[in-house]
Amino acid sequence: MLATTSSSQRRSVAGRSGYNAVVSAPPRNLELEAVIVREPDAPDGYLVYGDWLLEQGEPLGELVSVQSARAMDPLDEDLARREKVLLETHARSWVGYFARSRHTWKFGFLESIVVSEASAEDCAELHALLAARFLRDLELELLGHRNFENSQLISALVEGGLPPILRRLALESSNVRSVSLGSIRALYPRLASINDLTIRAWDIDLGPIVLPNVESLALTTDLTLATLHALANAHWPKLTSLSLDFGSRTYESETIEPQAMDPLVAALGRSGSLRHLTLAVWSGGAVLRQLAGTDLLASLTSLSLPRGAIGDDDGRALLEQEGAFAHLAAIDLSDNQLSSEVCMALKNAFGERITVEQQGAIPDEEAYDDIVE
Repeated sequence: MLATTSSSQRRSVAGRSGYNAVVSAPPRNLELEAVIVREPDAPDGYLVYGDWLLEQGEPLGELVSVQSARAMDPLDEDLARREKVLLETHARSWVGYFARSRHTWKFGFLESIVVSEASAEDCAELHALLAARFLRDLELELLGHRNFENSQLISALVEGGLPPILRRLALESSNVRSVSLGSIRALYPRLASINDLTIRAWDIDLGPIVLPNVESLALTTDLTLATLHALANAHWPKLTSLSLDFGSRTYESETIEPQAMDPLVAALGRSGSLRHLTLAVWSGGAVLRQLAGTDLLASLTSLSLPRGAIGDDDGRALLEQEGAFAHLAAIDLSDNQLSSEVCMALKNAFGERITVEQQGAIPDEEAYDDIVE
């Protein structure tokens, strides 16, 4: 990602550089915007909107027209040159200090953006940008050790809403355990149109999960009974891909027993829609054993149980029930506790469909290297 300044630094730069003008009320035509929202991948709606913006004296309208035209004729060199000139000349005024964040354009508007050290004020200012009106992919990198501000960020998303065609939202921290989001219960109504959701923070109050259109969810957080209860009772009828990473800290847990996963496994099986499951948890061996014969396993096409405590007994149980797992296109048991002997047997049984790299308790490392090469 491109280098960015902190939120407080960016705001002082914004004032000195006159960026505040960027967030003044831009022209709006709700009727033309509604056409785009109904067909967000059709260039025609953007072309009409671009012409209207030009009539209002808004220079972004030319970029809308140029990029929309390029979508229909990507080999037009004149359009490509004009697009480059427009972005070099005006992009900074169109997106202000967000110009230093990683971003892409589509049909004259921001298509995706990654905001570092995201704050509530950042969300409000991004919401006000004309160029962000049809944002499709938003990644907010959370503030470490400043959990009150992360709570304010959630409040800002709730109050301001999300762009109407946003399909991917990521709330992430590179240092998960230092970050708390608190309650995200009030955020769910704003996520009704989201297809792809990623959340990485250690302390989260998930509450009753309602995600009617989410197809892919990746969650990294602490493993608690409340979290398991929320996941087991979630409403996500279109979910096809689920990644749950509960981190290595759960090795030390004395309160979460393997059977606590049972309601979640049963609920995912009842959904019938899940195709890809990743579960990084200390009780991965118990989960592997209990999957055979379940509706959940029958619905899956790939299964990943990395960074757990899957040992030789679990691996042998998998071999004994090979037929139940035969339909899977991919099985990932990397970074567990399997010996080279059991790894060899698994590779012989499942071939290239199984991954068993980086085992933590393998006595014969050279033999294991031969297996995975």
